[in-house]
Amino acid sequence: MKKWAWILFVGLSLPVYAATLPYFGSLRATQINLRTGPGERFPIQWVYTKPTLPVEIIDEFDVWYKIKEKDETQGWVHKTMLSTRRTALTTADQAVSVYKKKSFSSPVIAVLKGEFIVNLLSCPKAESFCLIQVQGIKGWVQRKNLWGLYPNEEVK
Repeated sequence: MKKWAWILFVGLSLPVYAATLPYFGSLRATQINLRTGPGERFPIQWVYTKPTLPVEIIDEFDVWYKIKEKDETQGWVHKTMLSTRRTALTTADQAVSVYKKKSFSSPVIAVLKGEFIVNLLSCPKAESFCLIQVQGIKGWVQRKNLWGLYPNEEVK
């Protein structure tokens, strides 16, 4: 079960998300070094420049988290570079319809072509639709068209 914990940093309390591995989060900063191992002594293999990109946290070592992205790229980032903000990535191989309500009979309010990072607002457990927000549009998309959450996972 996922829980909130609190850590004190020189008089400042910051929430830290403690969860059973693996779990999803997102990138926090505009420039993040992905390293081959858990520490600054390890070489940088990639530099991310997409804040809010969803990632799967698959391992932890001290203040370093091993992440995996949609294309299976894996590496280590410092924990301060990650956020608990839930986002998802639309699939690139097809257009994704955004519905006004969580029903195929509801009007389509947008069509997303290609990969979009979307804010994941709600995804009721065992339902086929999730509520997302992207570029000022708020609507429902099919869960199967999103990467960044587990089958039957509930996001509130």
